[in-house]
Amino acid sequence: MRNGRTATAAGVSAGIDLALWLVGDVFGAEQAQIAQLIIEYDPQPPYDAGHVGKASRAVRRAATAQWEIFRRPAI
Repeated sequence: MRNGRTATAAGVSAGIDLALWLVGDVFGAEQAQIAQLIIEYDPQPPYDAGHVGKASRAVRRAATAQWEIFRRPAI
């Protein structure tokens, strides 16, 4: 997320993405690509179910059921 001079990210991959974006913003796209190659960052998730629009119906149902378990009070 970018708001004026402030940029934030949450999570490891998002942090790397932000860092590469910042390098590109400050030093140019080619330097960002060089940095990406040096750190061998080539994200390819093993599954493509990170959004409800991509997940199968069965996965959405199971995720909802498991989420409900986590939402229950511990006591």
